[in-house]
Amino acid sequence: MKPHRSLLLLFATTALFAVPPMASALDEVIAVDAAVEAEGEVVENFVAEVNVQNIDQWVFRNQTMAQARTMAQNSLQVQVDFVNLAGPLTEIQRLKLMLAGQGDINRFFEDYEILRASLPKGRVGQNDWQQMWQRIQPIQLRQQAGLHGPGSLFQRTVKALLTSEQKAKFEVLDKERRTKHYQATIRVALTTIETKVPLTVAQRKRLIELLTTKTRPPERVLPQYGDFYYVMSQLAALPEEDLKPIFEPREWKPFSTMVMPYKNNQIMRQFEAAEVE
Repeated sequence: MKPHRSLLLLFATTALFAVPPMASALDEVIAVDAAVEAEGEVVENFVAEVNVQNIDQWVFRNQTMAQARTMAQNSLQVQVDFVNLAGPLTEIQRLKLMLAGQGDINRFFEDYEILRASLPKGRVGQNDWQQMWQRIQPIQLRQQAGLHGPGSLFQRTVKALLTSEQKAKFEVLDKERRTKHYQATIRVALTTIETKVPLTVAQRKRLIELLTTKTRPPERVLPQYGDFYYVMSQLAALPEEDLKPIFEPREWKPFSTMVMPYKNNQIMRQFEAAEVE
């Protein structure tokens, strides 16, 4: 039985979430290429063992559900502390923000437990495995995109609760945070590129200038690999006439081969879709 191409690509994509981001970016290109080349090879007797514990680990990146919930609680505390920098929150404001954030956490884990209960258990064949992953991936990305981002009860409560003065200061602080994070992620992305295409100081400086002047930070800090994919997708979207002169002819092909797969990147669209869940 021949493997369906989308299944091979699915393995290549989901494998990213088990390794560090700099390695995963390279592994994505390698894994997807290998998956396409492997199309037509035979997958004999494909069977996966599925149970509650390994579903948790697939969704929560080798963590238990309890550990994932603890991380969500810690993230909520960090979010509230950050809002507090905009001007000391009153006890009532802090309590309302904590309750709103807890509501986001509860909603997510309730949705996850309903999904987990509905998934097949035991020995699962190729078709059921593929269908299962199609159902798992949206909630996996929803969790990785963060539970307190745009559209969340927490963010709606922030907007409704802060005074005009607090809102103004919060917006400035949030923009500064996103900009600094974006600049750091740009440097990580270029370091990853340099494992395939060594850059001179001048080339690196020019790419940083292009990304900081011609692209914008995401509207929020994306957790896990979302920020890295965002930078790569922004780099791939820059006009060729801006990028190509930076490189020698012999350098352009490996650079474009590595970067262009991120144009209209499917994983980035999945992160964006997860934000509106």
